[in-house]
Amino acid sequence: MDRQMFDEFYPGKEELNTLSEWLDNYNVKMFIPIAFHAKEIRYDIMQKLAETLERKNAETSQDFNFLYLNLGLKAQQQGDQKSMLRYYDKIQHGNLLNILRTKEYANNVNNHAFRLMAFAVKGLTEAGQDQDAQKVIQVFKKPANRSSLYAFAAAEMLNEKKDSKQAQALIDSARNELNRSQNNTGFQPNRLVLSYALALQDPEKNIPEINKLIKNLPQKLFPTQSVCRAYAFNNLLYNARAYIPNLISDDDLADTNRYILYGYSLRSKESAPEWVNYNNNYIQIFTRSINYQDESN
Repeated sequence: MDRQMFDEFYPGKEELNTLSEWLDNYNVKMFIPIAFHAKEIRYDIMQKLAETLERKNAETSQDFNFLYLNLGLKAQQQGDQKSMLRYYDKIQHGNLLNILRTKEYANNVNNHAFRLMAFAVKGLTEAGQDQDAQKVIQVFKKPANRSSLYAFAAAEMLNEKKDSKQAQALIDSARNELNRSQNNTGFQPNRLVLSYALALQDPEKNIPEINKLIKNLPQKLFPTQSVCRAYAFNNLLYNARAYIPNLISDDDLADTNRYILYGYSLRSKESAPEWVNYNNNYIQIFTRSINYQDESN
């Protein structure tokens, strides 16, 4: 791009398709980049790519949803709402399910793509673009997926201590979708995300509802750890420790204490420069958990 050679390498639709496929392959590594010894594409490189595609009027001829979801998130993280809205406006909603078809790595690749969409819901809602947020949510037919998107966006707002009214509206929508779900047995990932959002909002007030949500979940330790983490985030360290189940293994106890420490660390928005890279490499499977349920079955 810097040497004006993009058109030589990608002159037509077939060549641009290889670039779209490469972005799909890139996403496979990003659910846990540290395990693949991978680093994210720099924001400025993605911006240049978007500008080049716009110049070629190519962004609508191929599926570049991964590019714009990542760009929207980066702009969101930098507080650049204008750029965020511009990038999210280029999402092709009719193709979003196409990037949720990867069967590798126990669905974690799809979960990461789903997480990018949840961040889009969060950013658009914060910007007052509720209709655009709904365009992302309405792609999904399963109430569990819609509930997870609402709850995840609410949890991220609460972690950042943003508008409590917006977070409450998202929690209410997550509840409504959960009540529409006909699957009351087995893995219900939206319950996990909603319980975490409620714990961040007010763990003492919401604990009866939280306990009801996670009561029958398989692998119950993880939602319990999320509640402990939320207690710590709210500076309720005694409650966080008291919520730890009795008679768990030493490994599980150590892991739960790690969640408590991590939750407490989120109270500070500032990180020392030498810790920035470390914090950015926290595994989002644990720190920002969300699970996509296949819409094709």
